[in-house]
Order: sequence, then C-alpha cells, then structure tokens
Amino acid sequence: MEPTSHRTNLEDQIREAYGRVTYSQTTQVKQAELLKEKDTCLKWATIIASILTTGGILGFIILNTQYCAIFSVITSMVTLVISSILKSVDYNGQSKEHKNAADRLWPIREEYVSLLIDFDTLTDEEIIERRDVLQNRTGEIYADAPTTSEKSYKKAQKALKYDEEQYFSKEELNKLLPERLRK
Repeated sequence: MEPTSHRTNLEDQIREAYGRVTYSQTTQVKQAELLKEKDTCLKWATIIASILTTGGILGFIILNTQYCAIFSVITSMVTLVISSILKSVDYNGQSKEHKNAADRLWPIREEYVSLLIDFDTLTDEEIIERRDVLQNRTGEIYADAPTTSEKSYKKAQKALKYDEEQYFSKEELNKLLPERLRK
C-alpha cells in the first residue's frame, strides 16, 4: 500500500472543511426558515384567536347565551398565551441572526471552492496559508453563530444529499447563463 502524500492529505482536509462549512451554512439557512415559519404561525394564530374571541363576544351580545361567553373567555386566554410567547421569544430576531450567520459563511464556502480549483497551481505553503486563514475566519463566525437545532440539521442534510439544493445540473446552469457562455 502506497503512503498518502502530504499534498493529498491537504486536499482531503480542505475538501472536508468545505463540506463542513457547506453543512453549517445550509443548517443556518434552514434554522432561519424554521424560526420564520414559527413566528408567522404564531402571529396568524393570534389573529385567528382574536377573531374567534370577537365572534364569541358578538354571539353573546346578540344571542345572550352563556356558551358564547365561555367560548370568548377560552379564546381570549389562548390569545393571551400566544401573545405572551411572541412577546417573550423573538423568533423573527433569532431568524435574522441565523440568516446573518449563513450569509457570513457563504463567502467562506466559495473561497474553499476557489482554493480547490486553484489547488494544482499553488505551492504547499500557499495552500497551507490560505487554509489557515479560512479556518481562522470560519472559527470566528462559528464563535458568534447561534446554535442550530437537530431539525434544521436534518433539513439541511436532506437538502444537500437528496434535493441537491446548493448545486445546479449542467442543464440548469446553461439555462441561467447567457447564451454565449453556455456549454
């Protein structure tokens, strides 16, 4: 068995780092989407509960039945609980933090791709220098990035592995490019 060269190890390490950054960036996007959905659902639930409360009050006034009053009290309490959740947890703000982390990881991803493309034209020292810079910048972003959930990771995994969300087929890419640049 032939020993693995230092250069091959460097390339493997950079490829793995690219994969980790891609997963992290996509996971941050998915976490932002999940939080935005939660925020939207809770806001709609508040609106619907408020409408139901108003309907119950109107029903009580018009029909003068105790059931409408009880219904209004229950839906009013539901509205209060949902409003309290929205007041205590800023899902929209958290979503923006995850989007910001994803946006900061995006150029790192692209720089790893560029490093892999340039790999054969660079010396080992140049590769190591660029790798170290990318690792340090990535570490700084990770230190500031909000924590993601297992659900967002699974969504990212599905998007990357099965939906090929971050990639284009040659046909798709050709349709996006101006005609003179198509292959």
